[in-house]
Amino acid sequence: MVESMLKITEVENDSRLTLILEGKLTDPWLSEFERIWADAKRGGWAKVVVNMKDVMTISDRAQVLLHDMARDGVKFVCPRGVLTKHVMKRLADRCGFREKRSGE
Repeated sequence: MVESMLKITEVENDSRLTLILEGKLTDPWLSEFERIWADAKRGGWAKVVVNMKDVMTISDRAQVLLHDMARDGVKFVCPRGVLTKHVMKRLADRCGFREKRSGE
């Protein structure tokens, strides 16, 4: 994977949609993630999980999007990456959601 890009993998299982993110959650790629999230909301998924697998950078705009997603009930998995875990902890503190740990 080229470091300066964002890879988004969609995994559909019954009523759950998992979005696996790898790379930089910044412009210009953030727009694609916003589009996928809008489609997911319209799709009526019972559960949406965002796996922040190999996210290296999270922009301020992306943090706002993640906050909004958390308010809408999205669950987050942060299996590795100190920066990602730190940003997600800050978001959790701001909006009262709990980060899902690997293996839960």
